[in-house]
Order: sequence, then C-alpha cells, then structure tokens
Amino acid sequence: VDAPTPGYLVTASASGAGKTYLAEMLATIASGTPMARVAPGDRKDSNREMRWKIAEAIYRGAQVVCIDNIPSGSEFGDDELAAMITAFGSTWVRAVARPSCLVDVRGTHLFATGIDVTLNTEMARRMLTIRLGRSAERRYPEPRDWIRENRAQVHAHVVRALRLWVDAGAPEPRRLHGSFRKWSELVAGAACYLRPDLEDAWHPELIPAER
Repeated sequence: VDAPTPGYLVTASASGAGKTYLAEMLATIASGTPMARVAPGDRKDSNREMRWKIAEAIYRGAQVVCIDNIPSGSEFGDDELAAMITAFGSTWVRAVARPSCLVDVRGTHLFATGIDVTLNTEMARRMLTIRLGRSAERRYPEPRDWIRENRAQVHAHVVRALRLWVDAGAPEPRRLHGSFRKWSELVAGAACYLRPDLEDAWHPELIPAER
C-alpha cells in the first residue's frame, strides 16, 4: 500500500496465549525475516530510548518491529511514536544522549504485545487491537517453520483472494479507517468482500465510506 499502515497491538488476559508467537508468524509472512524486538519504555526518557531503538532497527533493515511485553494492565501510548506510525516517508526520531536521526518508515510494520494492555486515545487511532483467547491447539507441530517453508504458497492465496475482490469491482467496505484510508480501501475492502461478517468487527475510529 503506497500510504501509511496501522500498527497492531496483540493482547490477551493471560500469559501463554501466543501474543508474540502470532506477531512472529505475521512478521514471517510479511517479510520472510525475523522481527526486531524492542523493550517498552515506562517513562519519558525510556520512551525516547524505545523510539531510538525502533529507528535503529528500521535503519538496519527491519521490516517488522515489535514492542514486546508491555507491562501488564498498562495503557500504552507515546505521541512521537503515534506520529511515526502515520508518517509516510522520512521522520525525525529523538533519543536520550544520542543525536536525533532521520529514518524512512515506509514499508515498516509495527507490533506491540502485552497482557491486558489498552491504548491511549492517540495510539487507538493508529493501532488495531488483536485480542487472543486462551491458547488454541496448533494445527501444525511448528507453524513458524511451516510458514517459512510455504511462504510463497501463503502469498499465492492472498493474491488469489485479491483477484477475486478486483474481479468483483473492488468494492469498498461500508466504513473506512479515517487515519489509514488507502490501507482500509484495499485490506478492509478485500477482507469484507470475502467475509461480509467482518463489516461489524472493525476498529472504533471509522468513517463512513463515500459512495
């Protein structure tokens, strides 16, 4: 998508639900490489350090960055990180006792994980929440290995699904994500065409699609 894309918060009510595991599998599908993990900040200075580490990971070529294990029950939010998510192109990142750096965030996917984590107002507009139930039985002995070995097949299924949507005239969903309109036209449009029941399962920060 030639536009900003949202981040993803993966949360659950207990440990062992597979939060980081899911992020790792999605990272493998998206990039074919392991995601870069960054420790969350718990105060202003450490938030700056967290942002600098995210910028460093992107500079080194990471396509997926995960802020892993946010403190249980906390509200996650950082204004500068929120601005990074909606930026498209290069953005300045400030750090502690380090020079600010300019990093191109295009093509980078951001995940965050934690137990019973919520998002503040700014982050809720920029991240989609994936809430997991109890740990489910795995279909494959090691799904990450299966995905690595069959990544091309997974991509082929995605392309096939997008072709079905395009052949149907690329219908828009009933509502679009206001902060990520282009992304939701494509991703939500295709998903809701193939699964109409998803129309009512969207993020609260939505705007009606213009017909």
